[in-house]
Amino acid sequence: MSAPILGGDFTVYFTNDTGGDKQIKWTGSTGTYTVKALYKAIQDEFDDNTAGVGDNMEEGIPMSAQTPTQYTIGEIETNDSEPWFIDPTTIQHLYGGSLETTGWTRDLPGDGTGDIGIVKVPCAPGTIVAGDVGYAITHADGDAGKLLAVEADGLWIRPDSNALANDFNSTSGVLTCNGHTSGAQSVAAATGENIWANIYTLGSMADNTDIYVYQNYSKITAWWSSGHIDILVLVQETGTLIDDGLLTIFARQYTQLYDHYIANVSAGGRTPIPLATSDDVNNDTGYRTFTGSSGTGIFTALNAIYVGASWAAATAKGILTTVGGTEAAPILTYYLIGNLTDMSGTVYEYDFVTDSRTTYCTTGTPADTGPANLAADPTFTFGATQQDIGDSFGNQPYDVLVDLQGNTLADFYEFTKYITMQGAEEPLTTAYGHKGEQYITVGEKRIAYDGQTGAFTEGLVLTGATANDTAVIIADHNNGDNTGTLIVGDVRGIFADNNAITDSSTGAANVAGTPVTTLISKTAPFGTFAGGRFFGARGVWITNTDGGDVNNYELVDSNNVSRTPPAAAPVNVHVENSAGTSIQYAQVFIRKVGYYYSYSSDAGNSAGDADFVVNEVVDTDIPQSGWLHVWDKSTNTKQNYRFQSWATKTFTLNATVSGSATSTHAEPTTHLISTSTNFLTADVEEGDTIRNTTTGAWAVVDEIVDADNITTTALSSGQWTSGDGFSFHTLAINYTDNDDLVDIPLFNGQTNASGNTSLSYYGSTPVSIVVRVRSNEGGTKYVPYDTSGTIQSSGYSLTAVLTEDEVAT
Repeated sequence: MSAPILGGDFTVYFTNDTGGDKQIKWTGSTGTYTVKALYKAIQDEFDDNTAGVGDNMEEGIPMSAQTPTQYTIGEIETNDSEPWFIDPTTIQHLYGGSLETTGWTRDLPGDGTGDIGIVKVPCAPGTIVAGDVGYAITHADGDAGKLLAVEADGLWIRPDSNALANDFNSTSGVLTCNGHTSGAQSVAAATGENIWANIYTLGSMADNTDIYVYQNYSKITAWWSSGHIDILVLVQETGTLIDDGLLTIFARQYTQLYDHYIANVSAGGRTPIPLATSDDVNNDTGYRTFTGSSGTGIFTALNAIYVGASWAAATAKGILTTVGGTEAAPILTYYLIGNLTDMSGTVYEYDFVTDSRTTYCTTGTPADTGPANLAADPTFTFGATQQDIGDSFGNQPYDVLVDLQGNTLADFYEFTKYITMQGAEEPLTTAYGHKGEQYITVGEKRIAYDGQTGAFTEGLVLTGATANDTAVIIADHNNGDNTGTLIVGDVRGIFADNNAITDSSTGAANVAGTPVTTLISKTAPFGTFAGGRFFGARGVWITNTDGGDVNNYELVDSNNVSRTPPAAAPVNVHVENSAGTSIQYAQVFIRKVGYYYSYSSDAGNSAGDADFVVNEVVDTDIPQSGWLHVWDKSTNTKQNYRFQSWATKTFTLNATVSGSATSTHAEPTTHLISTSTNFLTADVEEGDTIRNTTTGAWAVVDEIVDADNITTTALSSGQWTSGDGFSFHTLAINYTDNDDLVDIPLFNGQTNASGNTSLSYYGSTPVSIVVRVRSNEGGTKYVPYDTSGTIQSSGYSLTAVLTEDEVAT
């Protein structure tokens, strides 16, 4: 005989009831109740004595209250032989207090006299469904009990007795209930107490913000609505804490300043979660656009749009950022909120003030726009890197290198918000493997080490002295003397001083001191933007920004020292044809007047070296990365090398890329085939010098054909043969002291899709320069363009208009 309570939204199922067995179940449609309200209703039901004698005195009380916000369910009374149960769906309709179980732990192995408890049998439900709850369930080997709940990863069962035969400890076989069967059981059933912690958010938060929660690196499927939340979350199941009881609660609505909070709720109880979000005036560009049809009324920017019968029942929601077009064919740019389903069908405008929906149209096909559709997306390379910002302190450590691909800082900032907002699915780093929406920082903690006996590998899991000590290595800043600092994420445990640490490869050392927690930029994970300036988060290095932004950023190195670049003069070159159409991939070369092969080779430059040394002290205005053009006098040939940094007289070349030829082409002197190296993703560019490490011959890359093929100038001798080794970014030949000369331009690169390229000049101004622009690839070829100019303190801008070369074309 079951008993409905709280208007039938919950039902108490007594022993052997149809539909349940000593359990509390949600039987309503929608709505939530406080745990206190449920407790009071249960107590009223079990104290009912309208007939003169308590109606339910034969049953033990299901719940007890420790405080007005902490409750227990299970085997409450000493003489109760079986614990009461509550299922996960019912928990989702409770708030305002925590709940934990007692008496769910089964005495194992069963001897017939211990606690019966409750067990969870790990298996796929198969054909067993929620409608089977309350029925007898048996295992193929004879275990018997009552089915209490069905979950995707297992079945909750109350065994019939404490006999060993009912332990559900099989590692094979299926279960049968009400004529239905489960998938195979693979491991013995688990038993123990559950804890549901109660978390609730507070603080000032932007309208329509969806809170989402991560546990054990996975997002919990939300059952709550938009805005502040007050929910119960399972943090311990069958006696085992889930991810040490940690929860990360996010509030990340695009165009708002973000926030998150990491809570340790391992003890259960009721925990406040402070979150604060507000309008981000520097992040107001929508990322989706469509052109509607059959429009009626004029849409208004900053209002909402939705698909559905009403705003409350909408299946898709968004906020308009700009409106164009006409009434009949409006062009709407927006960002998504709610469940992030995109617009399709009839879309209505929603005015938060008037609650009106008179304006509507039929959607076109939505397309990416704004930060989702930059000419080239910024790229992120996680790992230790040494970079010199030019503040006279030389190279400093950073933990992630971000190539802005020529984008402005304003666009880059919005892009970082876009790739870390709610719903951002793309992993930012293979080291974490997490989605962008859960990215917090490049490194949560810094672990200093000494006594190193093996090199650490970035991206591997770091383990410590105890099983709880785990983390992912994001960057390893090794000092070269068996000491260094690891930047780590996903940190669990304490990594105590002097304890050994290892990775799964060769890394091994001892912790040196207490790990330091990194101060995290919550509002924007990669850095903030204000007053036209970008302020990088700790450990974030940016490069290749738009030339107009060279003085508009400040960074914080991995050691938490603020770094400001010296004042730079922005140099911008735009290339277009006579019709005003931008030209992509135009070659742009800039050099100071009078600096033509003005450096000479040192005696120690040998084939295979990863650096190049000149005799002269390098001018301080030479960029920290760029090209070396080396003239070998004895053979009257030129080799090109790209360098990633320089100091005094030494240029450090880009990291070596190597591989081997895997077959021979019909033109083996100018065509290399290799499946060992992906030429499209490796650091290889047209103009790079390639060395045949087997024969010592060399050539210059002419074209990257595809991932497995490149064409080059003719090899200096011989031809490519299957099995020949090759390398990029190492010296191709031996150079002669003083005789061989080096030309180092200020810039040598290509224009982007918008026909633009730029650089930052950090030298004294004014300085005279030579600019050359050439575009002779593709179907249309242009006459070379050559000019001179002067970089002033305010910078230098050039629009090069190329004339079609009718002869070459």
